[in-house]
Amino acid sequence: MQVPVPQTAKPADRLQTLLPQLFEVDERTGNAFLRLQVSADTAMVLPLDCVEETQLLTPQDITPMPNMPNHVLGLMRIRGQVLWLSSLAKLLGLTTDVERAYRYETIVIRITPNAGGSESDSDSDLFLGLTVNQIKGSIRFAAEDIAPIEANVDSHLQPFLSGQVTQDNETLLILNPEALANIG
Repeated sequence: MQVPVPQTAKPADRLQTLLPQLFEVDERTGNAFLRLQVSADTAMVLPLDCVEETQLLTPQDITPMPNMPNHVLGLMRIRGQVLWLSSLAKLLGLTTDVERAYRYETIVIRITPNAGGSESDSDSDLFLGLTVNQIKGSIRFAAEDIAPIEANVDSHLQPFLSGQVTQDNETLLILNPEALANIG
């Protein structure tokens, strides 16, 4: 049953009465990550602070480039800037079902070379487009929940990871964006 709202109440008070969930304090703590399904059997997370934006691209949005490594899909355009677009699964050496898709779920990441420095020069930032099977939303977990990479994780993946988290009986590998930037 809906609570009647007096017409003399302030608009904010009326809104709070009608939609109390909008005024609840979000008490989730920890670092924010973007959850990704990279391949059919590999779930990963990427620190949200390095994610510039996400996009849904069609093949017409991608300019193929000849004689490039197989992970490079081509060039994409974002806000007047042209950048490389790669398949994250192929970049990491994972098998993927998607060879040629009718749409690509894409993440644009920003990598700052001197992340530990006091000043950030946006001209020296590196932008990289990555396609994944599915972007599954954001997730938070505390630093103490992050565990070292287990020995059973493929050795070719380990240089690109900064840790792992187990949540709801699923192991999520944490991508290190700086390591992705060093792939040639």
